[in-house]
Amino acid sequence: MGAMSAATTASRCTSILLLAFLASACAKKGAATSPAADDASTAPIVFDDGKRALLPLQSESMSQGGWTPKRIDAERASDGVPAFLKTAAPKIAAKFPSYYGQIWGVTDHGRRKLRLNFSCAKQTFDVDKPGWTQQAIVVADGGDCFFQVDFDPATSTYSRLRVNGDA
Repeated sequence: MGAMSAATTASRCTSILLLAFLASACAKKGAATSPAADDASTAPIVFDDGKRALLPLQSESMSQGGWTPKRIDAERASDGVPAFLKTAAPKIAAKFPSYYGQIWGVTDHGRRKLRLNFSCAKQTFDVDKPGWTQQAIVVADGGDCFFQVDFDPATSTYSRLRVNGDA
């Protein structure tokens, strides 16, 4: 009976450990979608469409008041770009569904804004490699295949549309 009790106790301990492991794994899986994990300060967040990424805090912007936006603000900023472009840059608006985008936080004249950086070329951001979700890609020239715009989450307005020139 003593050996059976030890076997039963060992079996119960194993079951408890397995349940604890599964609970821990479920908690970690849930953390990826919880509001507390909405922060890209150390790891990028790639949106569901796979074409937009909220970048971690950019080292070059830290001295200029860089910050990490919340995912909900980044999505709101990105989702509003097509409507903004319809009046600000209709030619780009027509092609916008094919663009890839990067988003990070900047401070402009004391205001926190989101910088949105877009490319029509999948190869420019090299989206098949994780680097495009880590570091802002800067491209000189290239015409309207590349543009940037700032979004103020406090006022829900866009400003400073910059379309690259042609070489």
